[in-house]
Amino acid sequence: CRQCNRYCVSLDSLQQHYRDDDNHPNCLVCDRGFPDNAFLRLHQASVHPKPVIPCATCDITFDDQAGLERHWKDSGRHPLCLVCDIAFENTGTFNSHVQQSHPELWCGACGFGFASPGQLLEHYLETPSSVHPTCTACGEGFQTQSILDEVGRLVHPRRRIR
Repeated sequence: CRQCNRYCVSLDSLQQHYRDDDNHPNCLVCDRGFPDNAFLRLHQASVHPKPVIPCATCDITFDDQAGLERHWKDSGRHPLCLVCDIAFENTGTFNSHVQQSHPELWCGACGFGFASPGQLLEHYLETPSSVHPTCTACGEGFQTQSILDEVGRLVHPRRRIR
């Protein structure tokens, strides 16, 4: 070893010296030791190149997870949680997030999450009344008939005639 002015009897013993001595860098991927950082960088570039992280939806790649997540947020093709300001790769991961973190934005009857209360209400209104009943007095949609009945009782009570 030229840096340590040490003689090793074989390449294996030299490699062991590189791995064991704190003066020599090691590859964190394969635990191989190197004489200096220049050799480590050459090894990493040829044996362990930067990972390529794909966006399956858009068929493009990124050098790191942060770039992929920025793409999800900026592309407009990926669901965005407006509460957390986080984008997701697909509706499956978005729905899991909403169900766990924002149950008030989850439609259990349909198994969908929504980015805002307005989108959830719009869903209730646009879905057939057999799935989400709509109030005939105000036109608002509700998740279930029992919720509609309760709101109708509290908000739109029938006038009593004496």
